[in-house]
Amino acid sequence: MRRLIGLALAGVMAWAAITVHGQPNTPPAAPPAAAVTVPGQGAGAISPDALSKASAQLAALPVKGRAPKTGYARSQFGPRWSDDVDVEFGHDGCD
Repeated sequence: MRRLIGLALAGVMAWAAITVHGQPNTPPAAPPAAAVTVPGQGAGAISPDALSKASAQLAALPVKGRAPKTGYARSQFGPRWSDDVDVEFGHDGCD
């Protein structure tokens, strides 16, 4: 079920991206009227009610804050990247 919801949401997001970033001076395309066909599901379709339910479930997921950096030490990962190299893009200030 989660995979189906994810595929449906990805389809809706792709449709929205295409509509928003379509060609200039082109009126936006109409949204699908009755259902969204899910890739890989053949003739299967998801009803608008199912999409609304999926959106509500996603909105209900808790968004966590940044985790504490317990036990982290930069020295565990060796020396940091150096820009002092004699190759292309060396000494470009991005170290």
